[in-house]
Amino acid sequence: MELDRNKQTLLLDGKRYSKEEILALSAWIPLLGKEGCPTGGVVDEYINHSKSNNCYHQPPPPSGTPPFQGGESLQHTTPCMSFPSLQCANRCCYFPSSRSISSAKQSQSRRQESSFEATPSGQQDIPVEKDSCSSAVCPEPYLDSPFLRDLFLFLADWFDDSPTLEVQTSGSTGVPKRLIVRKEQMMQSARLTCGFLRLEAGDKALLCMPLQYIAGKMVVVRALVAGLHLIVRPPSGHPLADVETPLRFAAMVPLQVYNTLQNPREKERLCRTDILIIGGGAIDAALETEIRNLPGEVYSTYGMTETLSHIALRRLNGPESSSHYRPFSSVRLSLSAEDTLVIDAPLVCDERLVTNDVAKLYPDGTFTILGRKDNIINTGGIKVQAEVVEDALRPVIPVPYAITSRPDARLGEAVVLLVEKMENLEEIRRQIPLLLTKYQQPKYVYAVESIPLTGTGKIDRAACRQLSLR
Repeated sequence: MELDRNKQTLLLDGKRYSKEEILALSAWIPLLGKEGCPTGGVVDEYINHSKSNNCYHQPPPPSGTPPFQGGESLQHTTPCMSFPSLQCANRCCYFPSSRSISSAKQSQSRRQESSFEATPSGQQDIPVEKDSCSSAVCPEPYLDSPFLRDLFLFLADWFDDSPTLEVQTSGSTGVPKRLIVRKEQMMQSARLTCGFLRLEAGDKALLCMPLQYIAGKMVVVRALVAGLHLIVRPPSGHPLADVETPLRFAAMVPLQVYNTLQNPREKERLCRTDILIIGGGAIDAALETEIRNLPGEVYSTYGMTETLSHIALRRLNGPESSSHYRPFSSVRLSLSAEDTLVIDAPLVCDERLVTNDVAKLYPDGTFTILGRKDNIINTGGIKVQAEVVEDALRPVIPVPYAITSRPDARLGEAVVLLVEKMENLEEIRRQIPLLLTKYQQPKYVYAVESIPLTGTGKIDRAACRQLSLR
């Protein structure tokens, strides 16, 4: 395991990138427009010295060149040896300046949810190949992919001098929050996961999750720490649609796994994946039944942004399958006065974390999650856990649905069932008394166009409560 960020490299789709190469490429990305050309306001940052074979460098000059002052040109009687592959036949090289990079980054940060820092001081300016001295060509053509640009921008943040990163929570129970986390603790989290799953240098790992959330970021950090070979696919409902190579490791959300199992070709590819972890949402009974037939190791994860991804896993298939989560050996668990889980994980979290997850602990150190404290509905003085009701209704509702609540003059809160795009609700109403206790039974059943979800695919509980009031 490599815990020194300065020595880490990334093996990406068959090519290895050093820290210096990553910072170089990431500095170029903010200058790209939608079509892969420099954005407005920076085209005039290059000088075409085709007649005199000059090569113009913005400060600081690339290593190996004389220490010219900013604005001076470097005479070349032969092709530019600083970057021999990054110039056109006319000896024209483009070096974006620190000013143009900073300006472009500020412009791009207004267009993206995730922010990033300005170019680190001392970072080398990057030449852009000029194939005809009239348009810029990216040194890595695949950076035209927005998701790969996001990857390199995250890597630029990872390799900068700051010991911390800003991450965003999913917002499943309210407004998403931004947290500052330490990179050292992210590496410890990666070490714990890679050690538990026996991941080694060169193992192929799939990145198919959004990079604005901790789950996607941690896939990358695991690749850096353990030397994994990262296979990248933009986040979608079918992450294995064109992945031909067998994978050692993949991380997905339940919807991605469900979609993959419905497609025979994609299912066959999932069967060739040695280890799969699933997080970001609940795994229903029907999906778990299908997962049991997969030949590789499949785990459900428990964790949150504050714990830098998961601190416990539950095996879903094979002889070691269990309904209980088992924490990493360095994690200590207890219950609060409200029966919510308290996590003491010093390697990844500086303070004891009192969660909103109502849990049950077992003598062997394992635990189960009953639901979130936020999702407890106090109806007539009886506490009803929304997730427990949802689990009980799962056998009779074939479409997406959610349990929420709305204010009620008599009960305080009334249980509400939201059902997506289902016209005939009478059969569900008939089944409800057979599956639920008196106080668990929804007082209102509404058909809705869609169940609100967060960016990570979880039920958006706050939006559901608002929907129940309409």
